[in-house]
Amino acid sequence: MSSGRAPASAPAGAVRLLDAALPPHERESIVGDLIEVFADRVDARRPFNRMWFWAQAFAIAVATVATRWSTPDMGGLHMGFTRAARRLAHDWRYAAAVIFILAIGIGPAAAMLSVVERVLLRPLDYYEPDRIGILRLDLGQLRDHPGISPSEAIDMRTSGLFAAVETETRLSEVSLGAPPNLVSLSQLSFTTGMLPLLGVTPALGRSFTEADMPLPPPPAPRQAGVAAPAVTLPPQAAMLDFMTWQTQFGGDPSIIGRLVQINGRSTEIVGVLPNGFRLITGRAVPQRIDIYTPLRLLDLRNSWMYPTLVKLRPGATFEQTQAGLDALSANIKQRHPEMYDGDLRTVRRVRVSYSIRSGLGGTGALAIPDLTSSFEVALRN
Repeated sequence: MSSGRAPASAPAGAVRLLDAALPPHERESIVGDLIEVFADRVDARRPFNRMWFWAQAFAIAVATVATRWSTPDMGGLHMGFTRAARRLAHDWRYAAAVIFILAIGIGPAAAMLSVVERVLLRPLDYYEPDRIGILRLDLGQLRDHPGISPSEAIDMRTSGLFAAVETETRLSEVSLGAPPNLVSLSQLSFTTGMLPLLGVTPALGRSFTEADMPLPPPPAPRQAGVAAPAVTLPPQAAMLDFMTWQTQFGGDPSIIGRLVQINGRSTEIVGVLPNGFRLITGRAVPQRIDIYTPLRLLDLRNSWMYPTLVKLRPGATFEQTQAGLDALSANIKQRHPEMYDGDLRTVRRVRVSYSIRSGLGGTGALAIPDLTSSFEVALRN
């Protein structure tokens, strides 16, 4: 994330409520992700953001406290139900109030529990999910941030620590078609090896290749008194989400190779992703994205907004990989002291601090060793 704006401030009272309700091993990741989504809503100028944050915090707190209740004695439970039934039958106004309160409380709690089940408990729908991780960092004002810079992603690739390192951009909006019949779509770019890393095969067409990202032609020599000729960009490649293919193009199998207009640029549809595909970003619950384009990594080190997925080498553990990351990050900071030891967006000196966490999908548990190191590898479900 590059400098430019002060981070949005989430309601302090709601954050304290989450700190009090959540267990220590889950507190940092859940609060961090919630604050990230809050910041995105503020950037998008959505209404009632603070009210939304309070509602989410209250629902999480209720769901967390509910799971701590111990199972009551069955005899006492039967007696309690009997007394409650008599009370409800005797005073219908009281009964209506109880039902109303339960409806308000159970609805958000059930919704939040479904989120927890999908994010923490359900295994990743990817190939070998126990070898897949996402890099996170603490840098200045960025805390547990699911994004690194493109240059750092290149460093990860050349280090040889991972079997694969693939990067994506943050979510954005694009326009499909030509005026006045524009359709707004969500869009995200990722590097060409992302789908092979995840073990995902397109339902139609093919995945991205390096040939889908031709370098722009060199500028023509300038001549005095002559305007520079306009640069014509070649068609870019794109892959469609399965539901976008169905809703926007009627599920037409001849869509492959068709040229469409995306933000006014000619775009060739090269593939359709399988039904139900969701790409993890580390910021919130994975959501459906309408269209994907290929991403080329550039030498850019001061923009920490690129979520990066990694795949461990066969037989390697997160602890072993972390030891290599310790040495790598020390080398990176030594080669670029102006980026990691200088003043970045704050008046104080910035220190880079990271920790490692790992977890296994489907177990319902997230193990977080208490370690200090230089780059974090977090396995997210």
